[in-house]
Amino acid sequence: MNDALKHFGYDDYPEGHHGIWANDETLPEKLAAIPEVLNQFFKGKTRIIFNYDTDFPQAVIQVLPEQKGGSMVRLNNGNLEVIIDAARVRAAKEKLSTPEVQRTFGDALKECGRVPVAICVAATIIKRRDRLRAQTVRWAEAVLKLWTKNPDSAYIDDNLHPTRIEEYAGAFMRLTTEEA
Repeated sequence: MNDALKHFGYDDYPEGHHGIWANDETLPEKLAAIPEVLNQFFKGKTRIIFNYDTDFPQAVIQVLPEQKGGSMVRLNNGNLEVIIDAARVRAAKEKLSTPEVQRTFGDALKECGRVPVAICVAATIIKRRDRLRAQTVRWAEAVLKLWTKNPDSAYIDDNLHPTRIEEYAGAFMRLTTEEA
């Protein structure tokens, strides 16, 4: 077991997601990112336990989501790793695989979550990349860095012209794009 866990009194690895962060100048930046991470990846009530000692070189953070399933974040040696529930991606794919996708898109976001829907949209964009704008393809490539499975498993079979995805998912892509 890690020395930091022992220092803060853990007998075993803590439940939920945990991370061991260096107690250095990067600590305030990591702490400041917590609300954004929670809003992006966790739904419902979430408890955070932060173990800190000014005289110890590491800190321990625990994230305990109340709700199971969905997209989660694992804090691994201070790095945030996204854990994506494949069942939610499949559910999003099913919900979006209809010619009525423009009508069902908002419901899919509410029911399945932003990350699974983004993965489905991105997988579909990659399959249709030769017919779409470069900016759209760059967005999809960035999203698919989170998804380690075959993108075909998330492809939206909407039976629409390939460019229609830029219409029905355009606002969503703009909302989830950081401008440089």
